[in-house]
Amino acid sequence: PAAERLLAQVGIRIPLGAGASRTRLATQWMQMKLRGEKFVDRAVADIPATELLAVDVLYSIASGLAFADPALGRVVQSELMRAALDAGEPVRVCLALAQEVYYAAAGGSRNRTAVEGVARRLDVLAKRINHPHVTGIATLSIGLAAHMSGRWPEARTQLEAGLDTLREHGAGVRWELDMGESYWLATLFYLGEWREMARLVQLHLRDAIERGDGFAQQGLRTGRTNLAWLMVDRPDEAIEQLAIAVRWLGPSYSLSHAHTAMAHATVDLYRGDPTSAARRIEDALPRIEKLGLLRFQLPRIELTILRARIALADQSRAVPDRASELRVLLDSLVNEGAAWVTGVAGLLRAAGLVMQDKYELAIPVLDVAELQLEAAGMPGYVHLARLRRGELLGGPTGAAQAAAARDFLNDLGAVAPDRLAQLLVPWVA
Repeated sequence: PAAERLLAQVGIRIPLGAGASRTRLATQWMQMKLRGEKFVDRAVADIPATELLAVDVLYSIASGLAFADPALGRVVQSELMRAALDAGEPVRVCLALAQEVYYAAAGGSRNRTAVEGVARRLDVLAKRINHPHVTGIATLSIGLAAHMSGRWPEARTQLEAGLDTLREHGAGVRWELDMGESYWLATLFYLGEWREMARLVQLHLRDAIERGDGFAQQGLRTGRTNLAWLMVDRPDEAIEQLAIAVRWLGPSYSLSHAHTAMAHATVDLYRGDPTSAARRIEDALPRIEKLGLLRFQLPRIELTILRARIALADQSRAVPDRASELRVLLDSLVNEGAAWVTGVAGLLRAAGLVMQDKYELAIPVLDVAELQLEAAGMPGYVHLARLRRGELLGGPTGAAQAAAARDFLNDLGAVAPDRLAQLLVPWVA
């Protein structure tokens, strides 16, 4: 790979070919355990230029691979952490810690103690350095970690603070801004700020086009931000944006390919075509697995949720087959140990019970899911639960509850609340 050749030019030899990452990670983990996390402060003038260059190259590659091939990126990140600590230059250590907190959080919510430990070290060092650029990067990374862990209100606060600092004081940070804005917009989706998300995606896309920023355009047209067009009930425009994004995709399967496939399947579902959605995910899944993306919790969760929605919506298959698949998918979501995910799984489990004509069992499941989603700060999903419960209850009371939930979803920014509800919680009564 090109990254492997570039690293060799600065004297670092890391095998980055297929299958090498897991073995290398185990070796690096042991090396870091033996080395420890302390470092001795050294001024730039006291460090050989070749050593600093190696750290800078590692940082650049680890940053890029985080959004192209995160499994390989984790290998490079571990090497970056060791090299930065050995060099001892505080700014570079801080930047390495900023990457480390993101990669650690990507491992899952069960890593929270370790993530918080890295975040504290990062925060202390950034405050000691007291430079706006470093502060912005550190705050942004802590926000990314909160997002990866599903702590949406905290993620929004940290991401907005980091982005504001970098916009005001940063220089040469377009990459960091693009990355941070992508996660910020996705955070708004989970927080139910759908109207604002849709508005900002359009605004940022126009800006990216004017700047000729292909990376930003790709991120905004695919993945979770493609939902912006579905929020305003424009699935044809969502497809057009994906068609443009496909033309930018490189020959090697990357994170962008996975995001494009998942977004396309989501639009298929919105348009009432679960068969096409299932085919897209079935075709993409082996390559997503080979990419190593499923080692990271949030992408794994989002893909599992999408597959569960497809199983619920695909009426061409027998109900027992769909119910069996759904049970496995939802159990895997609960086993992730993330509170917000348990709430979403509860919504989908209730939909599965309705699919099997077990209406009386679905209502208490919806009640519990609503409480979990409220605690997670996800009002959009809370009102999806209320909408579905109202539909189940029926009669004047149920109809009034469902109508109130639709109005609330519309206020959040869902132009067609029932179509969006059918996408997020497919309901076959």
